[in-house]
Amino acid sequence: MDRYFLPDLPPEGRPLVLDEGESGHAVRVMRRRVGETLELVDGRGWVVEAVVAEAHPKRMRCAETSRRFIEAGPEAGITLAVGLIKNVDRLAFLLEKATEIGVGRILLFDADRSERSTMREDRSRAHLLAAMKQSKRVWLPEFGLCRSTEAAIEATTGTERIVAHEVSDRRVARMSAGGPSALFIGPEGGFSDREIELFERSGSGLVSLGEARLRTETAALVILTHAIHWRRSAGSIFSMA
Repeated sequence: MDRYFLPDLPPEGRPLVLDEGESGHAVRVMRRRVGETLELVDGRGWVVEAVVAEAHPKRMRCAETSRRFIEAGPEAGITLAVGLIKNVDRLAFLLEKATEIGVGRILLFDADRSERSTMREDRSRAHLLAAMKQSKRVWLPEFGLCRSTEAAIEATTGTERIVAHEVSDRRVARMSAGGPSALFIGPEGGFSDREIELFERSGSGLVSLGEARLRTETAALVILTHAIHWRRSAGSIFSMA
């Protein structure tokens, strides 16, 4: 069943009206017609089954038939913080795959060795939304851009931080099975000595991802997958061994 995004979900019994972007896609691209059934999600756990009442390409209107709420999984407590890289296509790939795998929040930040200092926020959010709908997830990750590594550390105050560091000889770091945690990945070239000192002073745990040299987006997906596994297993030790 086709799924569309309706961020401001009204109370039951109220008309459901999609915005111009979603309406255009539904009517012009997917050829949705009056009487057809589809699903609407708000990105915060609600899934609504509805019937098309008016197939207007700018404001498609639907009538609700049922709704259900899906609780967030263990990945909701994870923040993935990644230093900006130059290649926007690889960044887009990372955003999409992290959303498909599952993550509560994604932060991109301008690290010391970043060759790019920013990324268009509207495009980033569009990648997250497309991946959420494609993967049939119902929770849309939060998204943020930070101007520096310091700002990213500040934005993750109150979380257990785990930092992937290629020269670390540690393969194990403590991570709560239930509390909020933040996974930090550097840009090409990794983190600078200055940044590692910042992380150490903030009480972050450093962990090696192994001997292979991984691209930024690969390293981010590897550490995210391991973190989700440990949360689902109710583990208290995060191990890359």
